[in-house]
Amino acid sequence: MWRRPLWGAWRVSFPAAAVVAGGALSSCDGAAPEKRSAFSSFFGPNQRVLAKEQRRALAALHTLLESHRLAEKDDLDRLREAAEQLDDLFLVTFVGEWNSGKSTLINALLGDAWCEEGVTPTTPTVQILRYGEGSSRNSRLNAKSGVEDVWIPAEWLKATGVALVDTPGTNEVIRSHAELTTKFIPKADFVFFIASADRPFSASERLFLETIREWRKNVVIIINKMDIVETEEERARIIDYVKSNAASLLGGSSPVFPISAREAFRAQKAKENPYMSERAEEIDAMRKASGFEAFEAFIAKNLTADAKVRYKLLSPLGVGESIASRAAADIKRKHDDTQRARRILEQMDEKLEGFMADLKSATEFEMAQIVQELENMSARVERYLDQNVTTAGILADALFQFAGYESEFKKGLEKAIKGNTEESIDAIVLHLAELISKRTQKEGSKILSDLVRQSSQNKTLLASLQIAPSLFTEKDELESRLRIGIDPFLSDIIQGKQLEKLSKAVHTGLTLPTGFFGLSLVEWVGLKSFYTMSESVDLDEVLGPFMTNTNFALGIGLGLLMTVGAANVQCGRSKRAFRSKVKGLQVEIEESLGRHLDRELYRVQKEILNGGISEFRRAVELERDRLQKITEALQPLQEVFKEIRKQVT
Repeated sequence: MWRRPLWGAWRVSFPAAAVVAGGALSSCDGAAPEKRSAFSSFFGPNQRVLAKEQRRALAALHTLLESHRLAEKDDLDRLREAAEQLDDLFLVTFVGEWNSGKSTLINALLGDAWCEEGVTPTTPTVQILRYGEGSSRNSRLNAKSGVEDVWIPAEWLKATGVALVDTPGTNEVIRSHAELTTKFIPKADFVFFIASADRPFSASERLFLETIREWRKNVVIIINKMDIVETEEERARIIDYVKSNAASLLGGSSPVFPISAREAFRAQKAKENPYMSERAEEIDAMRKASGFEAFEAFIAKNLTADAKVRYKLLSPLGVGESIASRAAADIKRKHDDTQRARRILEQMDEKLEGFMADLKSATEFEMAQIVQELENMSARVERYLDQNVTTAGILADALFQFAGYESEFKKGLEKAIKGNTEESIDAIVLHLAELISKRTQKEGSKILSDLVRQSSQNKTLLASLQIAPSLFTEKDELESRLRIGIDPFLSDIIQGKQLEKLSKAVHTGLTLPTGFFGLSLVEWVGLKSFYTMSESVDLDEVLGPFMTNTNFALGIGLGLLMTVGAANVQCGRSKRAFRSKVKGLQVEIEESLGRHLDRELYRVQKEILNGGISEFRRAVELERDRLQKITEALQPLQEVFKEIRKQVT
């Protein structure tokens, strides 16, 4: 019972300009070939519906594969040709290695020497032998395709309504000739594979049979040249060997015919010769021994009108099934690639977390060194103050300032604060930047290498890696970013207000009142110096009465001690304040640099490492979605092909 159409309202067809007619007839020199109608004219109503649905399926598959670039141009051409093939003649194709006797077999079948024979390759083109009116052989060669249409007045072709195809040897030295045969196989409706009894099933024959199997063709095995086999035992061994190998290669029990095409052709020609009539029995025995009668009987039984319609429908169907199957396998491989890539990315995310933890630990040592440099600076300042805040030191510095010179105490304090702190911290920050940069570059290179290796078969994923940014950060850029977190604090303590505050705090102790005449120690020393340097004033006259006064001398000494003591007290306070300030700055620098470092490490992870493969990550997800959509479109087509095959068979 006929089933409903498979496609419903689908309206998919090939553009007219895109349809390639496989072996379409054209005019030729000499006698005009017989005008033939399309083979589809032999289809009944049911077959016409199946053919229409098959054309739609082939066109839909072509559109799908072309739009997603999942097929090579040759396969796209084959799909177009397969759709057109439904209207072409029924093509019985003979294939095999050169000198296996293909041309001889065709001549024996047609009853005349229409094909050239020889011990060297004699068929450089694919020759499609069609029936043509007239008394001679006419042909037209398509140089581009290497296919030659040949019209001959062979009654066998007219009676059977088929075309015979003679092909170049599959193992010819001229490789382009052999490739013609390989490319033509998808167009064949029925295939006779010719093997030679002197070298049955060579390695190259096995490979070619696999190609035939790929296109799901009906194959019959012919063992030719059996006349050279001397014993029945050897004959049986050859037949069994070919049958077992054919079954394993083609996945079934293909018919096998041992024949001698040369003996059959000789017997036929002898029978046609009126001078050989008295040897009719001998000729009949020769023909029977050739095995050709069984071969002809098989053709008569299996190439009936109904069988040809069935094979004609199955032939392009096999092309569609084969190409769809390869596309599905390619999609699955690519889908597996994307799944593997996703797993790799997940593993990389885990490894990246470990890498960042290790990198963070490595930077903690550098941070500790920066803190130690600040500690060293604080210790230097304290040592300097301990060594220089003395009576002699204060007096000396006071005299220098009174004389208009820059405070030596302040200069020394500045030197103690600065030391080599800035240079040391610069070196540490530089090393920190180098450490992060080098390790990031190494990890980034490893990530990129792993992704390239895992994606080597997927052009889409590889392309996304080629446009990925560099998976590392520049050292100079990183160093500049890290300095933002530390330079303001270093400038404040080394070059800014902290130095001035500490210097003034210590110097304040030198200007405390002595309690006598409201003059400080500095003023007394200044006054003494002023009168000593003046030649017009007798200092003894001015200060003599006071200097001889014991109470006054004691007062001066006490004032001096009070002043120096006050300076020491003030200096101690200043040291503690400075130490507290340095401690505070240590915390601030550590927190600020830590924030900037964390920010840079985050940037390394998110923007450089993760960001560097973000295009790949995005490509993986897009490819996965794309393949899923293609699969959802391809599977229904495969189901249609499967249903058509079921209805045809």
